[in-house]
Amino acid sequence: MSDCKRRLTSLSCMCDRRRPAVDRQKMHNWVMNLSDYQPTVDETQVLQLGLNFATAPRVVPKEQIIAAVEKGIWQQPAHIKTIIQGKLANCLRTHRMGQSNLSNTEHQAIRSLRSNRNISILPADKGNCTVIMNCPDYDKKMSDLLLDTSTYKRLKRDPTRKSERILNKFVGKLHTETGCISEATFHQLHSTDGSAPRIYGLPKIHKEGIPLRPIVSFVGTPTYNLAKYLAKVISPLVGNTEWTVSNSSKFVQEIAQLQPLSNEEVMVSYDVVSLFTSVPVDLAMDIASSKILNDYSLKDRTTWSPLDIVDGLRICLEQSYLTFRGSFYQQVQGTAMGSPVSVVVANMTMEALEEKALSTFANPPRFWRRYVDDIFCVITKNQVEAFLRHLNEAQPGIRFTMELQSVNCLPFLDVQVTRTNDDVLYSRVYHKPTSTSRYLNFRSHHPTYQKRGVVRSLKDQARRLCTHSDDCEAELAKVRKALKFNGYPNWILRDRQATCPEQMIHQRTEGFVTLPYIPKLTDILRRMLRDFGIAVGVQPANTLRKLLSHPKDPINPFEQRGVVYSIPCADCPLIYIGETGRSLNTRRKEHQRDVVNNDPKKSALSNHAVSQGHRIDFNAASVVTREPDYRKRLFLESWNIHQRGNTMNIKTDVMLSACYRHLLKD
Repeated sequence: MSDCKRRLTSLSCMCDRRRPAVDRQKMHNWVMNLSDYQPTVDETQVLQLGLNFATAPRVVPKEQIIAAVEKGIWQQPAHIKTIIQGKLANCLRTHRMGQSNLSNTEHQAIRSLRSNRNISILPADKGNCTVIMNCPDYDKKMSDLLLDTSTYKRLKRDPTRKSERILNKFVGKLHTETGCISEATFHQLHSTDGSAPRIYGLPKIHKEGIPLRPIVSFVGTPTYNLAKYLAKVISPLVGNTEWTVSNSSKFVQEIAQLQPLSNEEVMVSYDVVSLFTSVPVDLAMDIASSKILNDYSLKDRTTWSPLDIVDGLRICLEQSYLTFRGSFYQQVQGTAMGSPVSVVVANMTMEALEEKALSTFANPPRFWRRYVDDIFCVITKNQVEAFLRHLNEAQPGIRFTMELQSVNCLPFLDVQVTRTNDDVLYSRVYHKPTSTSRYLNFRSHHPTYQKRGVVRSLKDQARRLCTHSDDCEAELAKVRKALKFNGYPNWILRDRQATCPEQMIHQRTEGFVTLPYIPKLTDILRRMLRDFGIAVGVQPANTLRKLLSHPKDPINPFEQRGVVYSIPCADCPLIYIGETGRSLNTRRKEHQRDVVNNDPKKSALSNHAVSQGHRIDFNAASVVTREPDYRKRLFLESWNIHQRGNTMNIKTDVMLSACYRHLLKD
């Protein structure tokens, strides 16, 4: 055997030793195949890693790292920026990528799955299982869901432009007439080239026939930023009642203090069927308006008047349309699914309904706690059915279902409440029937402190939710066993000290940067930026979800907002590099108009066309990269102009720090 082959064999053995052994028999429920396609062994093993598994990048994403840092330091003094830029460039120049966390056969399996257009790879609605479906079967289930005329109505045309006009008229009024929003806020809330909300479905593998749970993506829609702003303003009005529980730990503390149940009392769980599509907009608006108009602390959170907030809220809630496979649908009733403000308003509505129901029932439950639409209560046996009817009569269209205790046990959130022979309640961790015990795989390209965080959170959950020590020890044993199935070695399971990234405990913060995770390099940059008071967050550069799971309708690249683009000249090798926060289609039309009008002052592109008499090949325009953030986009535009060289851009007008010039050639 040659020396080269010996080294490769040795390296392969080392890699195998680094990867903890995994019991494949315990992974059979991590992938559910509902399709006609039979994945290979390698493809199955890749899918068993989980869709949140992060793959290691092959090369250092220099431009993404620099763009993120440039955004974080743009307000720093010039001399500080120069120091940071120099150190960053030096780190990027000297860093070398390590070994990939996937084998060549696993990379090939990913490529094979990505190229298969006959299947849809989806996360299950519950349980962290990966589901493979035939594309026609997925489309059929979604179409059947949207054909429910009691919930959806098909539209003849796309209402996005109308929605955008309504929004922009409202935002413009706030800016020019009332003056309650600044120029910066106006541009943040104003919308150009917004896209329609996109619906997709996640398979409910625990239900017969495996229906899909509808999910709506609101990102990029005309009202998305307004909804986020209003949700932040009105969220303090929610969760202040005695019946609301904020989390499982608080719930466990409260049932521990509850007096023993009588022989006539039982535990019952109530749940709302399809909350967001059940809450009438008029009812939600009446309840929200009353709370907003009577909130005397509102002026401390916003410069908007209560009436302006109410008007903006109605605009957001009424834009309840969506798209699937090129067709458009309107929700017949209910608040807009996916809108950030709908959760807050639905919670307000539930608070009002529960207050009404509890105050008007002759014998209300002795104990009542609610988390959004999940309710746990203690009530007398002979009042269970009567109270369910009372709830369902409180508001037509909002329907409650009920679950009684079984064998003296009742689950609520991730807690199983058990009734002892002495009628005292105690708790332990509840694992749903759909639970697969699959967590972030240890091989995933995530920082070690995040993997420690997985261990810490599961152990803390056992200690917080288990009343009895023997239940806690049993749960901790399950946690250790489950994590070993996910590849976690013994040393991290024994590590009780969960170290956090240094910037999380650093007190002086003058900026924040989110970087793609690169081992060693990210740690060096975090320490370097910490010295200048800049905190650093880390996210994976790529995940299997991004690579393999695409349930939403794709947006045409020419219609995506926030892009760096290129447009070539038809008569010479030069190209134009530009950036826009709108769509490429809109910006391309503006360039065409400038050329037709012979206006050389508008851009370097029109200057080239007019001064040289050349034709611009607008049909060959393309998106170079997509970046929603304005400051990152400015850097990426500059980077591409200098990297390409053969541009018609005037480079003296495009600033790129000299520190980065040598990185362009790498």
